[in-house]
Amino acid sequence: MTFLHLMTIPSPLYNHMIIKMINEENCFTSNNHKFLFTNKVSFEESSKYQNVELDEYVLDKNLKKFTLLTQNYDFIFLHALSFSTKQLLSLKKVDAQKIIWCVWGHDLYSKNFFSKGFYRNLSLLTKQKLRNIIQRHKVKNFKGIAIGFWYDRHEIYKKYGKAIKIFRAPYGLGYPEKMVENTVCSVHENINNKKYKVMVGHCAFSFLNHEYLLNKLRKFDNGKIIISLPLSYGDVGYAELVERVAKEIYQARVEIIQDFMKPQEYLEYLKGIDIAIFDYKHQAALANIYILLYMGKKIFLNSEGIIYKALVDENVKVFSVDSIDAMDYDNFTNLEFEFTKGTSFAKSMINEKKIRDNWKDLFEELEDVYTL
Repeated sequence: MTFLHLMTIPSPLYNHMIIKMINEENCFTSNNHKFLFTNKVSFEESSKYQNVELDEYVLDKNLKKFTLLTQNYDFIFLHALSFSTKQLLSLKKVDAQKIIWCVWGHDLYSKNFFSKGFYRNLSLLTKQKLRNIIQRHKVKNFKGIAIGFWYDRHEIYKKYGKAIKIFRAPYGLGYPEKMVENTVCSVHENINNKKYKVMVGHCAFSFLNHEYLLNKLRKFDNGKIIISLPLSYGDVGYAELVERVAKEIYQARVEIIQDFMKPQEYLEYLKGIDIAIFDYKHQAALANIYILLYMGKKIFLNSEGIIYKALVDENVKVFSVDSIDAMDYDNFTNLEFEFTKGTSFAKSMINEKKIRDNWKDLFEELEDVYTL
């Protein structure tokens, strides 16, 4: 039984975690797995393993090279669906039937296109609708879809129907479970007259609505609020815009994170956050949200978003971004709330044994299907 893992997203942390697990845990047969990167950024982190290779050109326009490659493997794991529309059109049914799509979040949920000019928007929307039709047809032929955030299944059923097979296979945080536990100890403290650190988003992408939130929080700017902006990856031009707007409003009361931190360093930084705001509807930033929940932090989410709805279903206390409008400073900075259920939920989501067992079960199920 052979598995090809296609890693297209330049994210060394999460790609490496999966590769490390499969290569170093005894319950996996690493010789059966080949990891193929299409970008150097992620490849270098995992290049020490013999089953890791780099091919920046494997996904040509017509997937000719990809089609030749797939003949050598029983199953193909797409770590994020990164095919262009033309590549989807070129994807053969026999290859699609080998594919397990591992959802990252941005690749599952619909994107909104906004541009200047009616006809430009109409063109973009038409292309997106065409893309959705083609993708829906192709994905229905996949062997299955693997998800870590279990509530993503609702979006999958809505788009692709309930006949498609769904596997439970979460990515870890990229941080050792024990490191998170040790960092969390005695984290939830309420210090009188302290300055409250408010984290807005987790990276430099426009779907996080930074400018909107920075203006929404302006009414709390009494010298006791520090705005934290992690902008270490994403759109560079957008990051510059966010930094400029934040400094215009809050002057020196802004912390900009421009460089990637080491795991322990970032955990310590999150430990100093009091309030975090994530204003989007799709699934993203789960690692940040799980860690912040584990630490008992106050989190505001988009009430129409899948993460907010999922956490409410799990009886986890989170707050709606819309509720900020009716809050005064004391309400907003009040950290006295029930956070223990959030901590328990987060613990279950980052449990390394649970993650390992989910992937082990997935591979074993595929082997059983193949041998029938």
